[in-house]
Amino acid sequence: MTFLPNRMNRNNIKKILLSLPPIGILLAYFFLNSAPLVIVSPETGFDSTRFRVQVITDEHSGGHSSIVLLNEPANTLSYRYVLDNTLGEPIARVLIQSSQEKSIDLSPYNTLSITLRSEKGKRIPFLLCNPIHIHSTPQELRTYHLLVNYADADSSLKKYALHFHDFATPDWWYAFASNQDHQNQKQHIVKAQYLVLSNSTFTGNKNEDTVTVSDLRLVYDFSGFFIWCGLLSLVYYLAYVMVFYFPKNIGAETIYLLYKKIDTVNYEESDKQTVLAGIQQNFKNPELTVSDIQKETGIHERKISVILKKHTQLTFKQYVNQLRIEHAKKLLVETTLSVSDIAYECGYNNVSHFNRVFKSEEACSPQEYRQHKTHAN
Repeated sequence: MTFLPNRMNRNNIKKILLSLPPIGILLAYFFLNSAPLVIVSPETGFDSTRFRVQVITDEHSGGHSSIVLLNEPANTLSYRYVLDNTLGEPIARVLIQSSQEKSIDLSPYNTLSITLRSEKGKRIPFLLCNPIHIHSTPQELRTYHLLVNYADADSSLKKYALHFHDFATPDWWYAFASNQDHQNQKQHIVKAQYLVLSNSTFTGNKNEDTVTVSDLRLVYDFSGFFIWCGLLSLVYYLAYVMVFYFPKNIGAETIYLLYKKIDTVNYEESDKQTVLAGIQQNFKNPELTVSDIQKETGIHERKISVILKKHTQLTFKQYVNQLRIEHAKKLLVETTLSVSDIAYECGYNNVSHFNRVFKSEEACSPQEYRQHKTHAN
């Protein structure tokens, strides 16, 4: 049976096969590539023709935090806020939405690119918000399906690439979510009713902070795409070499392999120490998951859970919280750091969530624990 025309010789086939990967990559790049959606640019500033901006605070809940948009520096989106901790969770946020009040289409993009600086804030949260029922309102963002990511900002102007796959629903949101909300939180990020620049929770009470955004845009980051294309091309060309250049006839000589039986080693203790050490070194990471420990140790996620259950009688989340609370207790007694700074240092993005976990474990608030231990000493 003839599979190809006789005039297409072997060399022509090889040339076609060699050209397939680069042609495929170029075609994929052509179809995936799209112009960035620019919201703020250094040249023109905030695009008020396609977007509008508003500010919200905790005023609707009886708080006294404040925020104001600034007109300078020129061609930036800048705002100044002061937090008031009267309510425990002060709020000062900037909401960006389409000027037509419709959802912003995120499907052509995979990254939020932003260049900013913050005079005092340490971690600036960015939220993607979508309404989950008819009662969602901008003043009550927890009534939206929320996905959050953070930029470790400082007083110098820096560029951050916040990939959509790194956005996650914050722990504190689950306390307010209904069963329907839990189902929605697994949806792919394809649209957003609001892009939200929130306040840092670590600026301190009554301290003023100014945030300046000089560039904000939605882009498609091709770095991961080209890495995968490179790996697949390497596999393709290795197969090409095997097919066209590897010897077809290998002698049928029998090869005898000599081996020596060796005693097997029980690695259970070694795996336990590796897992526990990996968690202890990384528990301050607020986004720490079993998958992160698996990547660092090479031990399967299921085996990690089995090891923890056997040797600590705790789940992964319980063991991480135990380490965080023990570290928090030490900082409360040995340092003068604020409860907010200690929460951040121990791996909690939200002070209220930290207070709830601490009180659940110690039957008292962090501040009460510090006062009790201080008087006892």
